[in-house]
Amino acid sequence: MDTTTEPEKDRDPLVPFYCCYLLASTVPRYRTHGYVGSTPNPIKRLRQHNGDLTQGAKKTNKKRPWKMAMLVHGFPTKLAALQFEWAWQNPERSRQFNKQPTLASSTQSNTPTTPEPVASSTSSKPQRGRPPVLVKDKVCVVHTMVRRPSWARWPLSVYIMDSEVLKLWLEMECNHRNTQKSLVRRDIVMDNGALQDLAHLFSDHGLQYKQVKARELDTYEHFRKARSKCLICNKAIDYNDPSSFLSCSNTQIDCVMIGHLGCMATSMISQEKSTPPNSGTAKRQTIQFSKDGYASKDKDPAPEHLLLPTKGRCRICSGELDWARMIRSMNTRREALASTAESKRDIDTGNASSSLSFHFDLSNPFSSP
Repeated sequence: MDTTTEPEKDRDPLVPFYCCYLLASTVPRYRTHGYVGSTPNPIKRLRQHNGDLTQGAKKTNKKRPWKMAMLVHGFPTKLAALQFEWAWQNPERSRQFNKQPTLASSTQSNTPTTPEPVASSTSSKPQRGRPPVLVKDKVCVVHTMVRRPSWARWPLSVYIMDSEVLKLWLEMECNHRNTQKSLVRRDIVMDNGALQDLAHLFSDHGLQYKQVKARELDTYEHFRKARSKCLICNKAIDYNDPSSFLSCSNTQIDCVMIGHLGCMATSMISQEKSTPPNSGTAKRQTIQFSKDGYASKDKDPAPEHLLLPTKGRCRICSGELDWARMIRSMNTRREALASTAESKRDIDTGNASSSLSFHFDLSNPFSSP
């Protein structure tokens, strides 16, 4: 029986928690003003912004105290989160935005517009407007961002802690659902509640990651001793290269699905091509969201042009395959084997500075565009 508690299941031990957040000032004079940042610990970061701890941003000193209004998490790397943060802070400078009003701003007159570069009559360079300051503008920006081609296929989740921001977000979702055609396949996972309810996501201190490394080693040894072949092409697996194959991402059962990296990608992309764009459902929702796209000339790549998959169905256990989780598991397996080889060599030679036995050059398919 699986005794893992529900909060523990929400945590991804293979990726250290890192989020982008939106602050709202509680000072009456600045109550509509917001600030965007990023952090691995939003509770501690909020205390820093409010002066309870040191190292808070100087830009937030004047408008204290602040409250955490919303955050976006699920980034594959810290760098990806930092790039998302910059685009959220500077939409008028980011090349990820079209030079036209955003979806949320174009569908209702009382919703703020996202600043976009405007071509100068005397120069070919675009004029850079001021970045948005108001909370509603920043919510409008991030609502558009999660549907842009650069981020639409990332496993991002939105968590809202402020009632006014939640109301604004739901209004944008309603307009989006009623006015736009289906251009981008997108499952938006949104939840709302208190900030403390997310503490389990970043308070693990790496303990669960150690357990996952041990589990990956056991799985690797099981496949290697059984001389398991790729269940897609039926060819041998090179177990000397632990980055050459993937296994099922369903950790609730001992699934024996294994396949070459390329075979898995081809199989899952084929499944995506044959699946209707809006057939999926979000994992957790407060309301039923639209899976539609956005009105933009910069459409999401057509299915036949996809390079990397996102979801699929396991041929053995029929469970859901998550490409991001399988890649992270592969990287964990690689690190665990390298650490084991290093420890063994240290024991054999007595040299603590010995080199690793495994050397791989696998580019990260989840780096930010």
